[in-house]
This record gives sequence, C-alpha cells and structure tokens, in this order.
Amino acid sequence: MAGVAEIIVGKQRQGPTGTVKVKFDGRYTLFSEFQEGSYDFGYRSGRKQA
Repeated sequence: MAGVAEIIVGKQRQGPTGTVKVKFDGRYTLFSEFQEGSYDFGYRSGRKQA
C-alpha cells in the first residue's frame, strides 16, 4: 500500500524485536503513527477524480 512503511526492529538490547507499521509522507520525508483502518494520509495525488 502506498504511503505505508514497515520498520523492522531485528535486534534490540534488553527489548523486544518485531515490525512496526508507520505512515509515510514523502513531501516532508516524515514517518508518523499508523492506525489500522485509517488510510487518509492528508494529501492528494493531484490526479483528477473520475
């Protein structure tokens, strides 16, 4: 899915490992909290809607 990235924590001292899903806004090279079911990323592609 466009606008979503996964951060893989493969090794962590005294902590858990795993995968974290985050939203990505390429306009600002910004990663922020991803909430499942929330797909409005606050920007539009600029394409005209049909």
